[in-house]
Amino acid sequence: MQKKNIRTLNLISLGGAVLGASLMVDALYGGTFSTTPHGNWSPGNLPLFIAGGVLLGGAWIALFVAYVMSLIKMAQNQQWTWFVLSLVLNFLGFIWSIFPSIIWSFFPDVQRPPLTS
Repeated sequence: MQKKNIRTLNLISLGGAVLGASLMVDALYGGTFSTTPHGNWSPGNLPLFIAGGVLLGGAWIALFVAYVMSLIKMAQNQQWTWFVLSLVLNFLGFIWSIFPSIIWSFFPDVQRPPLTS
C-alpha cells in the first residue's frame, strides 16, 4: 500500500472515531442515571448510541490496519529506527493508559464517613 493511501486511511479512521464518539456522547442526552451503587443507566437515544459504537469500533479497526500497514511500509523501506520507535512508543502509550488502573487497584475502596447531626 502506498504512503498516500495509508495516510488517507489514517485520517478517515480518526475522523470516524471522533464522529462515533460524538454520536455516543450526544445519545446520552436525556438518559437516566441511578445514584445507587449498582444502579442501571440508559442512554436517551439507544439507536444513536449503538450507531456511534459501531462507527467507533469500525474506525478503530481501520486505524489499527493503517498502523500495521505503516509498519510494513517502514520495514520494506528499511527504516528500522522509525520502525522500532513506532513499536516502542505504541507500547509505552498502552502502558501509560493502563498505569492509573494498576496503581488504584492496590488501594481499598474508601467509604465516606457517615454524617452526624
